Amino acid sequence: MANLTSFQTDIRPLFTERDIHAMSKAFNLGSYDDVKAHAAIIYDRIRGIGGAVMPPPHQEEKVLGLNLGLSYLRTGWGTGTSLRVLASAEPPVSCPKLWQRGEGCDLRKEASMSIAPDQSAELKFVVTNTLIVRDIQRSVAFYRDVLGATVLREGEPTLLRLGNTWLTINGGGGPTDDKPEVVASPPRDPNVLSIFLNLRVTDIRRYYDLWSSRGAKFITEPKVHATELRCYMRDPDSYLIEVGQTTMTAGPLDFYV
Repeated sequence: MANLTSFQTDIRPLFTERDIHAMSKAFNLGSYDDVKAHAAIIYDRIRGIGGAVMPPPHQEEKVLGLNLGLSYLRTGWGTGTSLRVLASAEPPVSCPKLWQRGEGCDLRKEASMSIAPDQSAELKFVVTNTLIVRDIQRSVAFYRDVLGATVLREGEPTLLRLGNTWLTINGGGGPTDDKPEVVASPPRDPNVLSIFLNLRVTDIRRYYDLWSSRGAKFITEPKVHATELRCYMRDPDSYLIEVGQTTMTAGPLDFYV
């Protein structure tokens, strides 16, 4: 008798409670319907594509197992499908040659091939944001004490971790050999906008009240817009900082987790 795949038996046990909790705002990893609907996204996430990795105890085993199980869910076979695909079913795109020879598909073999090092998924760079300021210590105090950033390195420049990004805070200066015509300086006109930090939050009123109590100066209270609640503050050098709560998705951070 062919072995049949089952969500509860073969796929659900591959998700830890930590996985389920971490992804709960986006979808329920304990739900067959949710996992089926988001199978491609989930498979990307265990490989670190599109957001933070769901950390498993045995990465290779988990990727292998989920690639096997999610292959069924992505193609709509659902539960109760034979692991050796019958000739009457639609051929999976991953192994058409085996299919044409009438040999079915060894999805464990296909899965193990698919988890070979993926150059595009390797970490090749991180994105940081550099702020040119008039007073490094004053700016560091604002991002550390008001917004809760962590100082990773002091000095010139100072490196901080803020949420899921990094800030480099440095003083201005004249041209250098690698940018011989560029002068680094804080904003000269605070009302001319070219780039700004955008802090996406889960509860805009809570953060508005919290950061205001720590000394943040907001231009207005949070305003209602078509897809978000939004307000702005300025840092000590008049850099504009947006604070926004997305309202067009089930969870405010669904786009970002």
